[in-house]
Amino acid sequence: MFRRAIEILRNEGPLTLVFRVLGETVYRRMLVSETDLTRTVFEPDARCRWLRVDEAAGYVRFHDALTENEVRRRYGAGQRCWVLTLPDGSIACGVWASVGRAWLEYLDMEMPLRATEAYVFQSFTSPAHRGKQFATVGARSVKHALAAEGVVATYSCIQPDRAIVYPPVFRAGSHPCAYIGWIRLGPWRWTFRRATDHLPFYAPKPRAHTSVAT
Repeated sequence: MFRRAIEILRNEGPLTLVFRVLGETVYRRMLVSETDLTRTVFEPDARCRWLRVDEAAGYVRFHDALTENEVRRRYGAGQRCWVLTLPDGSIACGVWASVGRAWLEYLDMEMPLRATEAYVFQSFTSPAHRGKQFATVGARSVKHALAAEGVVATYSCIQPDRAIVYPPVFRAGSHPCAYIGWIRLGPWRWTFRRATDHLPFYAPKPRAHTSVAT
């Protein structure tokens, strides 16, 4: 455990280590970001589409942290994956969406949503294609697709030690709206949610959306 702590400290910094320790002991929280789809219009992207459930094996080859069974389980639970594909048909980026329900795995709890709201989560870009703003394209275009289905707002949640996630989320039109989390003492756990309109001090400052590399 001590060796792992030193590794996190060297590679990710002291703030990440603090949040990891808190998350394993007494306190966890996530920043909730919101996009009002009735106020912001997003454009489609011809490279993006919904993944078919029979493409589970291909998605797992792209994102090997998941299994085929997990992909199929998610589809069975009403979740879907939005992918950005390259001319050769390979997947460069994927992001998941769930309409009407948000299960926050990091907090092990559900965040209530209305039937016309969606949870957008677990964006992943293959290492070879990072830095090309594919995650931003995926986040923006999935919101266009969801709006076309009648969704009026999307929400995403960010762990405090996942600073890399902030730029794509906020370049894709999201705004911080709340913190959600829990405090734990022994077998007892108290959940909380409080409003906010500010990014945390450690978050990278969002930049204006620019053209996307191909």
